[in-house]
Amino acid sequence: MSDSPGAPDFIREEAARRLSRAENVIFVGAGKGGVGKSLISALLALALVDEGKRVGLMDVDVHGSALSHILGASGPVVAGRKGIEPTLTRGIHLMSVSLLVGDSPLPALGEVERSLVVTMMALTNWPSLDYLVVDLPPGTGDEIISALRVARGRGEAGFGALVVATPSLVARRVVRRLLSLLRDERVRVLGLVENMSYVPCPGGGVVKPFGEGGVDGLAEEFGIPVLARFPMDPRVEEAIEAGGPVHRCSEEISRAVDDLVRGVVSRMGG
Repeated sequence: MSDSPGAPDFIREEAARRLSRAENVIFVGAGKGGVGKSLISALLALALVDEGKRVGLMDVDVHGSALSHILGASGPVVAGRKGIEPTLTRGIHLMSVSLLVGDSPLPALGEVERSLVVTMMALTNWPSLDYLVVDLPPGTGDEIISALRVARGRGEAGFGALVVATPSLVARRVVRRLLSLLRDERVRVLGLVENMSYVPCPGGGVVKPFGEGGVDGLAEEFGIPVLARFPMDPRVEEAIEAGGPVHRCSEEISRAVDDLVRGVVSRMGG
């Protein structure tokens, strides 16, 4: 693993050992912030728990971690001889930067930021899992490359990436760069998830704020499927605020979640 930037070799080796406790590791990336990547990660994890799977969820977005807020989880986490214990919330074993630092800013720069993602992987004492969902930071920097190279040692079996995009032109251009990076890093892309695809109208029908087409062109260009299309639905925020089942907050969300889980399980070979 000496080709991985950031953390020292022994940290990367320990991170890989810890990741091996999950039968399947799924990285969720987007290339840019604000497209709902963390929400999609949470919805996938919640739905997999409903399927009776043992699920871990890791939020390694150093500067904008959101999963603990979406799931209503709070720290502090417990550290022991075997490492940091994930917090169990809604049946999910959760590890998040926000559980470690709360709402305080984390002024990680340069080499520290590049190695922090892999270091968190190395310190987290995961139980045996069927699925570990890893919510990546925005961008295509060293911290993402380090994490991908640690997990890539698993081979294609048991490791893949989901890419989240909105139909907007700007988001699609950024996502193209991420897809190119994943291809260069020889990471299997399970598929695209189109978020904010449409707005459901109270009287029926939908509005597509970004027009027709969406991410279909990207899917065709890179030879990957669109696994699910999620609406822009205010009931999601209401469910998060109320602490309810976010992944079943509306028929439209529930339908998209089911599409996503079917696609992921099928593409992972499960």
